[in-house]
Amino acid sequence: MFLKLGIVKSFLYICKVNNIKLKNTNLVMKTIKTKQHPNFPNYLVDENGDIFSKITGSDNGIGYKVYKLTDMNGDKVYQLGHRFTYEAWNEEIIPIGMEIHHKNHIRNDNHIDNLDCVTKSQNQLAAAKWRKSIKV
Repeated sequence: MFLKLGIVKSFLYICKVNNIKLKNTNLVMKTIKTKQHPNFPNYLVDENGDIFSKITGSDNGIGYKVYKLTDMNGDKVYQLGHRFTYEAWNEEIIPIGMEIHHKNHIRNDNHIDNLDCVTKSQNQLAAAKWRKSIKV
């Protein structure tokens, strides 16, 4: 298995090679080989001996992916996948009062091209228009 590593402001992001579109040209990218341990299927190890978790999100009950992560202080936190993805790829924290809108209205599609930072009212308006458009 091959992964690409991108180093952005001292954070390490692991991206599967499949269909990644990079918007930020300041990413330092390199391809490395990884192997899965036979007794630990949720982890990968690279040629340097660094071990990575293959964390998968779970549904939070209303369609969004949520992940249990460890922050820089070692605390366990739950993070919504779409917010995490937006912040990582845009290299900024989402401003207070702003929400992340899924352009295609599929709550678990967290591809960066599908995410927009909008106000709550913009998000509600977009959802209302979408609901109206799908009614028969």
